[in-house]
Amino acid sequence: MAANALTVTQAVEPEMDDDELLALIDEEIAVSVSFDNDPEEDRRQVALDYYDARRSQMNKDVPHVDGWSQINARTVSETVDLALPGIMRVFDAEDVVGFLPRRPGDEDNAKQASSYLNYLWQNDLNGYLVLYTAVHDALVVRNGIIKHYWDFTPEYCVEEMYGLDQGEFLQIATDPDLNLLGVGQRDINLGVDMTTGEQMTIQVYDVRVRRQESGGRLCVENVPPEDFGVSPEARGNLKKARCVWHRYVKTRSDLVKEGFDRDMVKEIPGGVSWSEAREQRRNDGLGAVSQMSYGKGALEEIEIYEVYVLADINGDGIAERLKCTVAGGVGGRKLLEKEEWPDDDMPFTDISALPVPHRWMGRSLADSTMDLQRIATVFFRQFIDNLMQVNRPLREVVESKIVLPSELLKPKPGQNVRVREPNVIRNLEVPFIGDKALAGLQYLEKVTTKRTGIGEVTAALDETAIDPQTATAEQIQHDANYARTELMVRTMAKIGLKELFSSLLRLIVRHQDRPRVIRLNDEWKSFDPRPWNALMDVQVKIGLGTGSRERDLAMLGRVALQQDQVVQALGADNPVVPPSKWVSTRHKMVQAAGLDDPDAYFTMITDDDFRAWQMQKDQNKPPDPAQQKVEADMAKNQASLAIQSQKALADVQRDQQRALVDQDLAQQKLIADQAMAQQQLEAEMALKTQEMQAEAQLKGMQILAQQQQQAATAIKDQDV
Repeated sequence: MAANALTVTQAVEPEMDDDELLALIDEEIAVSVSFDNDPEEDRRQVALDYYDARRSQMNKDVPHVDGWSQINARTVSETVDLALPGIMRVFDAEDVVGFLPRRPGDEDNAKQASSYLNYLWQNDLNGYLVLYTAVHDALVVRNGIIKHYWDFTPEYCVEEMYGLDQGEFLQIATDPDLNLLGVGQRDINLGVDMTTGEQMTIQVYDVRVRRQESGGRLCVENVPPEDFGVSPEARGNLKKARCVWHRYVKTRSDLVKEGFDRDMVKEIPGGVSWSEAREQRRNDGLGAVSQMSYGKGALEEIEIYEVYVLADINGDGIAERLKCTVAGGVGGRKLLEKEEWPDDDMPFTDISALPVPHRWMGRSLADSTMDLQRIATVFFRQFIDNLMQVNRPLREVVESKIVLPSELLKPKPGQNVRVREPNVIRNLEVPFIGDKALAGLQYLEKVTTKRTGIGEVTAALDETAIDPQTATAEQIQHDANYARTELMVRTMAKIGLKELFSSLLRLIVRHQDRPRVIRLNDEWKSFDPRPWNALMDVQVKIGLGTGSRERDLAMLGRVALQQDQVVQALGADNPVVPPSKWVSTRHKMVQAAGLDDPDAYFTMITDDDFRAWQMQKDQNKPPDPAQQKVEADMAKNQASLAIQSQKALADVQRDQQRALVDQDLAQQKLIADQAMAQQQLEAEMALKTQEMQAEAQLKGMQILAQQQQQAATAIKDQDV
């Protein structure tokens, strides 16, 4: 038998039932990287405690002595809070994202997608708060998690319409996108009919309708790090992870409202497994609260896991990505729903400031400063304890020589201590070492800056933070501390945010089923994402710099000065600094000054609008006498030149006509000469022909005469 005809029968595994799937999910959750199963001894939980300077954790790591200072340093929070404003200022721009064409024909769609996504990010999605939370989590607990998905719940609006005639009412009643909520009828008096004298009325309808505005909406929200888990083999890309899960809490009532079977919901074990981080977040501002779930019965809280897991559900030997929603704790979980899920539609994006190669979990500023916070805590406590010993030293007292011992035990300001003999009270001097403790704290600040790149001088970036091709960036490359902060910003922009906006574009293109009209730059524009390319390239844009406002204003001032020089040399309508770029610089200067709404100071204008305005201005400009004289002289000169030109043109035309006439006459003469020569030739030929004919006739006559003569001679001879 030929080799290509050989068939191999592969064994097919049995399909995975729900119990096996639940067992797989339990195992994946148990081994995943999460707050509940931190592979590094709860360092992320400790980082949260250090950020809040929780006394329980700090006293555990730096034990205190009863009766002495218990103050805790806040090195972690100071470093994070110093870095956060500068980083957020980089991303706080009107246009955060831009899309680039991926194939020919994407140019217009890329511009529309950029405008639309920036509008959604700033308005519908509350993008600033989402990004702030994710960056904060990344700086403290290593990874900030953002969840993005399409909520298919239809959105409706209620409208009331009055005074509709019957045709309009029937049109609304038969519209499939409208749902009548209420109808009222009334008569309207139109006045008196002049013909019949009767009152004229018309019946109208008042209706209340509900209109479906969309088939869903784009949602972006933060996931608390303690409620997120990922398989330990993940390497920086959540799409490749074997399992990713998100945990949240719902009541039994919520599940029944969502359509789940009531009896099944009753069987789900209640209660919530509270990690320390979840408890702290829930009880924040409420004091100590029991870890028990709130409510009973329908309001009892249930733990829900939204799991995206790879499983060979159909037994074909290939693992498929599944989205499974399970409820309950370990061993008692119930599978609420499951569905196949595309790998490229993973609804999570993580933001990491300091990624670690070959690992999903990055590093945080807390990792670099927690040990320094412990040392700083010791310095702070010893400084305060020493200050107390210096200000209120221990005393050596001859008790029998004191009149009233309470005056020493409970002293008051300005109080006298009565003694029976002099020199019976002696202070036990303690040397002041506070200056050394402060010097130690200052040294720790330098170490913190060296480790993290964050300090009072280097906490801020400029607008070239992710653009290394500028002169400013070249000037600051020598500053290693600055480069560390710049690296964090670049990493978050080029990895996390790029993947986030790419996912948002795919969600909009796939699920937005109708155009949407929004207001941009004082104009109403319609956006229909359905024909867009969902795979367009993404470029995260960076707004104004995070340097000090004075530094930004000074730098922008130099740019504006150079622009003004170009405008003065080449004119306002020049190709180097057109009006749109000139206004854009002034907008950035207004933003650098901390003012909102730059349009209130400099109106944004396009180059075409400027040219139209300039033409209209020139038309409406009153005439200048000197200019009029110059223009009159120019017009006179132009008229003289025109006359001379016309005269020269007439002379040329006359010469051309004369030449044409001469040429025509010469041609006619040539034709006449040719005709005359032809006639002469024909005459000569005719004459020659006549001569030849005459000569032939003459010869014929001569021959005939000779023949006649010979005949007569012959007759005469016969007669004889």
